[in-house]
Amino acid sequence: MTGIPRRHWHPRLSWLPRIPNQTPPPIDAPLIDVSEAHDGRSVVRRTAHDGKRWLLPGSIASAFVSLVNIGVPMALGRAIDDGVVAAHAAALAGWLALVALAYIVRALAQTVRMQTNVGAGLAEHDLRVQALDRVTAPEGIGGKPRLAGDLLAVVVTDVRAVSRAFIALTSIPGNIVTLLGSLIAMALINGWLVLTTVCIVPLLILASVKGVSPVKRSTRRERRTEAEVAGSAADLASGLRVIQGLTAQRRATTRFRVASREGLAATLRTRRVRGIYTGAINASVGVFITALTVLAGWLTLAGHISVGDLVTVVGLAQTLGPPLRALGVDTATILASATASGDRFCELRNCPSAWPVHPDDGARTTPGDGPVELRVPMADLGLELDIPAGIHLGIVAPQPVCDSLAEAIDHSPETMLNGVPASRLNPAQRRRLVLVAPRSPELFDDTARANIVLDRQTTVAKLNAVVNAAALDTVIKVLPRGLETEVGEGGRHVSGGQRQRLALARALLHSPDGLVLVDPTTSIDAVTSATIAKRLQELRAGRTTVIATTSPALLDRMDEVVMIDENGHEVARAPHRELLAREDYRGMLS
Repeated sequence: MTGIPRRHWHPRLSWLPRIPNQTPPPIDAPLIDVSEAHDGRSVVRRTAHDGKRWLLPGSIASAFVSLVNIGVPMALGRAIDDGVVAAHAAALAGWLALVALAYIVRALAQTVRMQTNVGAGLAEHDLRVQALDRVTAPEGIGGKPRLAGDLLAVVVTDVRAVSRAFIALTSIPGNIVTLLGSLIAMALINGWLVLTTVCIVPLLILASVKGVSPVKRSTRRERRTEAEVAGSAADLASGLRVIQGLTAQRRATTRFRVASREGLAATLRTRRVRGIYTGAINASVGVFITALTVLAGWLTLAGHISVGDLVTVVGLAQTLGPPLRALGVDTATILASATASGDRFCELRNCPSAWPVHPDDGARTTPGDGPVELRVPMADLGLELDIPAGIHLGIVAPQPVCDSLAEAIDHSPETMLNGVPASRLNPAQRRRLVLVAPRSPELFDDTARANIVLDRQTTVAKLNAVVNAAALDTVIKVLPRGLETEVGEGGRHVSGGQRQRLALARALLHSPDGLVLVDPTTSIDAVTSATIAKRLQELRAGRTTVIATTSPALLDRMDEVVMIDENGHEVARAPHRELLAREDYRGMLS
């Protein structure tokens, strides 16, 4: 997929230990290849596999840090036995110097380990780009309709949770080295100590693995409800003006409150399950460390081990605590969250297209150039609408019928374009033939010019032509900086009519030989609508233009008007002025 550039940067400070340079992937190549991933686990596995250039050095550094952590209590024990108990100052100084050197080496190893954060950041960025590629793909997202907030939650929250698994995996080798190294160190001191550790530690790890399953299930439910709440909030925010206009604030607030409470309940359930799990593991680890310390104290009093050995065992017991908690709590919960988020990422990335994509068929089938002839079968309404090439056609119908018609032209594989079934065209070819402008277009937080032009190369003459056709020339005069005025997110800095004119200018600039507009002037006054109708007729002369509207000014400029009733039946087809003789037609315009 293309459309969003990738920039794989590798920031380093000059004083950090260098990791051998790797050949960077091509700019458009994904860093993390999840093309064959089918669930959350496979996403995490692919993230770890493709990010091994950062994961391996970080894991080695983590293991080295653990070795140093084990060596410190052993050196302190020898310092007490050889230096303090034996009253040997040189031996004491030597062991303490070794401890100081160990901490210096540990700090350097930690800086290498922190390079894993760079890999995690790059993995997060790459997965986010892939998710955005899927959201913005020309073939669209099929299946169950998804709110914008739901998609945003996947792109932001779920992708971040998956990348956190990268760091959690780095700590596993270090934790294992700590466990094995501590066992070896205690085996050198006393057999009872290692026997106690060998018996208890596997039980703690087994309990951690088995106990994390409820955390995974509750986390999946939490992620789903979070996405639903985010979608509801985005839906509410985008339609706030309409809600206020309909005085439906109470109903909308109640709907959001219900969704929010469900999200809160799911979050509290997850926190409760996670809290019970964390508390149980921490308590078990605490009991184990206490038991090991008490056993070491008893062995010291019994004369089986020295005071220095006691200090070593106490230090090793404290060193064992964090890895056991990490394996049982931190790593397990992070991986559980990453797996749940990976499931949602896979669900988005592998969701079906809104309509079939046949690039090979499209390559063999090339519709003719020039004005587009359309045949739109709508089986659900029992309607088949013929739109001759080059005609300006008005559609007067109930809003649901207009929306269904626009959806069929835009998405239906059965629609015929210049005699070619849409199912044999790829999305890019289809867009080159006909553009269906949405009823509620989005404006971005940018200038008026940027919202019209987007990323297309255009000339001043073409831009001026569409600005004039959309009657934006009068708007530009009152805007503080003309076309360079910031319109705000969603166009909140301009009026409803100005937003519609900006969107109309954008559609006219980007439109091919076929253009479909749905209610393009509902927020524009009658005089301006008449001006737009006249200029639109001149600009689109000879090119197929379909406008679903009830505006008399626009309909009067159409070559023909098709009247469709609420059942989808074509009632009449004639010029606007002839249809005005029909009472039912006049009723639909009022």
